[in-house]
Amino acid sequence: MNISAVKTRTPDSASRRNRMALLLALGIDNFGSGLFLPLPVVYATRIAGLPIGEAGAIITIGTTAGLAIPPIAGRFVDRFGPRAVVICAQFVQAAAALAYFAAEGPLLVLIGAVLLAAGQQAFYSSLFALIGDTAGPGPKDHTFALAGMVRSAAFGLGGLCVGALLAGAGPSGFRLAVAADAISFLAAGALLLTMLRLPHTCHRSGHASLNVLRNRPYLALIVVSALFGLAVDFFLVGIPVYVLETLRGPSWLPGAMVALVTAVGCLAATSAVRATRRLSRTTAMACGAALAVLWCLASGVAVWVPPESRPVFLLATTVLIAASNLMGARANALAEAAAPRPLRGRYLAAFQYAFTAAGVAAPGIVALFSVASWLPWLIVGACGAVAGIALVPLSRYLPVHAVNGHTAPMMIRPATPADADAIGEIHVRSWQAAYAGLVPAAYLDGMSVPSRQSYWRNRLDGTDARAAGSATFVAENGDTVIGFGACGPSHDRDADGHLGALYVLSLHPAHWRGGTGTLLHDRIITALRAAGHERATLWVLDGNTAARTFYEKQGWTWDGTVRTEPIGDSPPLTEVRYTRAL
Repeated sequence: MNISAVKTRTPDSASRRNRMALLLALGIDNFGSGLFLPLPVVYATRIAGLPIGEAGAIITIGTTAGLAIPPIAGRFVDRFGPRAVVICAQFVQAAAALAYFAAEGPLLVLIGAVLLAAGQQAFYSSLFALIGDTAGPGPKDHTFALAGMVRSAAFGLGGLCVGALLAGAGPSGFRLAVAADAISFLAAGALLLTMLRLPHTCHRSGHASLNVLRNRPYLALIVVSALFGLAVDFFLVGIPVYVLETLRGPSWLPGAMVALVTAVGCLAATSAVRATRRLSRTTAMACGAALAVLWCLASGVAVWVPPESRPVFLLATTVLIAASNLMGARANALAEAAAPRPLRGRYLAAFQYAFTAAGVAAPGIVALFSVASWLPWLIVGACGAVAGIALVPLSRYLPVHAVNGHTAPMMIRPATPADADAIGEIHVRSWQAAYAGLVPAAYLDGMSVPSRQSYWRNRLDGTDARAAGSATFVAENGDTVIGFGACGPSHDRDADGHLGALYVLSLHPAHWRGGTGTLLHDRIITALRAAGHERATLWVLDGNTAARTFYEKQGWTWDGTVRTEPIGDSPPLTEVRYTRAL
């Protein structure tokens, strides 16, 4: 049976459903995080009854333990896909909230802190890959921006709700916030489990040379991103100290400044992507770094602004850091695109350490306000300047398509035994997606990826004698195999030495309707001609209207021949034969 490169129903509806499911889940998740993320230390002291020193030490231990999670999470992403890891992370965070809810002493607080840190690190280590998969082929900057807008809005709403909850319910409001947090994680995980459908291609061998520790340009990108992101972390931690302690400003001002940054992020992220679409991603990041440097300079001179004018002045300068923060979507898209597909999970998990490093460094820099009011601004501004300058030479060593924000280059090449795992995975996933409703569900659900991988490995390494004279090609998007096709002599009863056949043409479901099927088809036709065939045939399922339409557009015609093909224990299915001159 020939495997179609096009689906019997449009993938656009499935893509929209996946995007909606992801955005809704992220909104629910971040609403819950906004409810509880600022409260662990206060909760441990007021509800669990711990001294503040003990509570801080326990939560620090838990947070530190979570730093070991990204490398593990990255491996799981590459093996099982980001969807599975994000879902597990949601349930782990729900368990953490329940541990806090039941805590009446240090043990459950410690368990809750460890689980929360582990869940958060696993979540962030797999989130970028999940956003990339949900966005589908092509540039993903807009999807990253949209996800950031939803997350910021939901987190801010959660923060407002917990403030109202604590004000109205008193101490019992803490437990209500933790319970709501647990429910939000469970709801987000359940939504992703039931509504998000993303096939995953596993690459399990032959990629040791791609280890992230050997990829100096990507390691440099991590360091530059940490310097680039330091300004935002410093803003969140340092502005309250600078405004209230150094400038003796009004108590409402830090909250207003944070609210302004949040509002700009919620409303303008996608607009910023559109406005900078003609810039490379590294250039957009450099512009963001320059804005952060200007913010540091403007904020540093606030000590000389008359006290009565400082609130307006500082709110105006906040626009600079808010605009700088908008370039985060371009930076995240760059990291996702620059990661080699076979080890993308491990690369993006390593990239999360850029955020971790910035978050760890920010409080220490804030402490330097006790030395001199200008010193923290000098350090953060210098870091932004270094990041902006370093992006210029770094852009020459990163993949061109990742820097420019274009679709990765497509290559059609002969398959090798190293491609067997990817081909076997695509073989099964494309059947399950393309033949849903045409082939019995029990048969599709029972298809074995390892069995198909073994089958293709034997064909490609010459073990299978039946593959003699055949040729197999793969479509490689960047460094990821997204489709394959095979051809060779026809095995039909009426075949002669001049009759060839297109055996199979299949694409990963995430890459349907992008023109790759046509490229593969044309390469196969060229191979059949080179082998001396004058005509070719293919077989396609009678009811697969979309596949028949695709082949008819490529010059194939039904020659009236029909056969039945047994599929498991179900009644045989009817196939029709197409032919064309070469």
